[in-house]
Amino acid sequence: MPEKGASERFNGRIEEVLQSHHFRSGEELETTLHRYVLLYNQQLPQSALGSKTPELCPKVGDGVIRRRFEVA
Repeated sequence: MPEKGASERFNGRIEEVLQSHHFRSGEELETTLHRYVLLYNQQLPQSALGSKTPELCPKVGDGVIRRRFEVA
């Protein structure tokens, strides 16, 4: 299951961010999470994606699982 590995990688990286910062409010935490999701999707190349960012990968319907994370 390729998506499981992507989720674990994302969770591990966001865990580092959360452990290294002290947030003064829920709003500050939410802003940081949104920024990290954008960073992860647009600027951090993934070796499992051929050194591309998740945003540059084809969608699931194209035969490749798109490993893009979103904050609701």
